[in-house]
Amino acid sequence: MKSSLLPFILAAGKGERLHPLTCFVPKPLLPIGEQPLIYLTLAQLSGTFEKVVVNAYHLADMLISSIKQFESPMKIIVSKEKWLRGTLGALLNLDLVFNYDYLMVVNGDSLAKWPIKDLLEFHEKNRNDVTLLVLKNADVSEYGGVLVDKYNRVKGFVKPGDAFRETLVFSGLHVLSTKILQDLSTSEKLEFVSDLYAHLASDKKYRFYVLARDFEWYDIGTPKRYLNAVCGWLRKNNSHLYDLNTNSCFMPNSLVVNSIVEDSVIMKNARVKDSVLKRCLVAPGAEIESLTLADSFIVASQWKQWLSGSCWREINNVFVKPI
Repeated sequence: MKSSLLPFILAAGKGERLHPLTCFVPKPLLPIGEQPLIYLTLAQLSGTFEKVVVNAYHLADMLISSIKQFESPMKIIVSKEKWLRGTLGALLNLDLVFNYDYLMVVNGDSLAKWPIKDLLEFHEKNRNDVTLLVLKNADVSEYGGVLVDKYNRVKGFVKPGDAFRETLVFSGLHVLSTKILQDLSTSEKLEFVSDLYAHLASDKKYRFYVLARDFEWYDIGTPKRYLNAVCGWLRKNNSHLYDLNTNSCFMPNSLVVNSIVEDSVIMKNARVKDSVLKRCLVAPGAEIESLTLADSFIVASQWKQWLSGSCWREINNVFVKPI
């Protein structure tokens, strides 16, 4: 784009639905094979942009330390938040944001091969105030979505339970003019959709459109989605950590002995012996022996203080929870 643009990665969330995985690691550092999730996003921005901003809150120092190890000519600025300001509020307190004409915002918990060039060209060509990148064929019942008119102008948003077939799913990547942020409060917790985009959709003076594309995309908001994302991503990208015969992923330093594992992810330093696991996510460091589980469970043997509650069951010295 000829106008100045700043990319911003939202990476501050607590990831509470991913407990216990995110009790000790922030969601953007969850491994996708041998790399943390945020590295795959940063790699797609590197070489195209001179700088990027990443916000941090939950286990911020760990995230900052990892980002410093990412090798790139791109300058990475980390904004450490004292309290969670929301997806929109995170931007409003940075003076740097208003030095640019446009922002490109990407969710830090989405894994995708982003069509960044297509989005920026579409946004500039149509002189939009906001452009959302949406998915044509995602599951609207699970994610909610975006309603558009026949010209692809946004006219509203729907929650997951209210979504229907004609709804498009917002991917988490969007471009917006900083002019529309000028009058917003900097002292409140604000979210993009509820506190800004829902209002813009009802005001015809704004050029608020979607670009619909089919591309590889995964949300990593829950253990089940994370399991599906890891298997799907590593399968499609020919990783040596993915086993075609079992449709499973085996992270570095994991060990499986005399066991049947199908459609599962065995995370770093986990040990599985004499067990049968189907559609399971085995947490880092878990030690499993003589266990038979199927139909989507997360399995952990550490962090007992985080595993209390009726949703967890103890079997053979490990804790399991449906996902």
